[in-house]
Amino acid sequence: MTVKIDNDATSGSKLLRLLFILISDDKEHFLSDLSKKLNCSRQTVIRLSTEIESVMGNRFYSGMKYGKRYYKITPNSTLGNLVPRQNKDLRYLNLCRELVDEFMPDQVKKSLDNFLLEYSISKQDLSNPFTSDEAKGHFSFYSKGYIDYTPHFEKIQMLLDAIESKQILSISYKAAGKKELRHHLFAPARILSMSGALYVFGALTSDLKTLHHYCYFSIHRIYNINKTNTKRTFPIPVSNLKLFGLKWHDPVTYRILFKDAGACDYIRERIFAENQRIIENPDGSIFLEITTCSSPELFAFVRSFGLKARLFNDKGEEINPLTEELMDKKGL
Repeated sequence: MTVKIDNDATSGSKLLRLLFILISDDKEHFLSDLSKKLNCSRQTVIRLSTEIESVMGNRFYSGMKYGKRYYKITPNSTLGNLVPRQNKDLRYLNLCRELVDEFMPDQVKKSLDNFLLEYSISKQDLSNPFTSDEAKGHFSFYSKGYIDYTPHFEKIQMLLDAIESKQILSISYKAAGKKELRHHLFAPARILSMSGALYVFGALTSDLKTLHHYCYFSIHRIYNINKTNTKRTFPIPVSNLKLFGLKWHDPVTYRILFKDAGACDYIRERIFAENQRIIENPDGSIFLEITTCSSPELFAFVRSFGLKARLFNDKGEEINPLTEELMDKKGL
């Protein structure tokens, strides 16, 4: 009979300790080192790792390196069969992780996946997992073109740090369609997402002391960020109002007429802004009345419906969204 090296530790406690070691990072953990850390025999580590593999499935790896056996765990984008049905909070947290997948750099995904995995282990019993043939993850997000923010991870990190510390940054930015970089002194205040892209909202300053005007920058078009030793002393109000599009100008109200039945259903089923209003017409058509601070984005939205949508200003005059000019009433 094999004598236990650590007589005080139970098999269950060793199993949890081994699991926490493996999920602490996604590096290889050699059998000899694990045996020393757990104060147990190599045979015990092999037996415990077999139990972990039966739960982790293809996220558990075992191999040889430098002639030595190693184990590692690589979390994927979902907790999959590790989340018991009764733990709704954890499942909702994992759902949020899935839905924002396209916006997150790989570095953030890996960190969050490790946290979710550790949290799931610390909060629940793994003896009643989903069966292995169930789908890992229950939601998918489909996008008509997305931006890979993995190369922009350091920029996002610097922007977040500057937002928290109210630090003014020196940034180099290349606007869409432009060939040359422009340099700005910029005080970031909030990161926003819209239409598959991340933006940073803040204020420009020319002397590091006074606010010049508010602006947005597309994060993926920021080429360089350098810190200054100056913190902003001016406030940057951030509205929580859910407007249509980003705020570029003073609010303007428009009405959009939809006559196509499918387009009408599409509009009725969605909320485009907190201040929107849907007006039902006797003939089955509808008006979407909406106030925006970004007319170009609203015009693009109307153009996406082709001939199924007609745009009017607050005076009832029709606007051509292609030219952004009033239409000749004779053509109506």
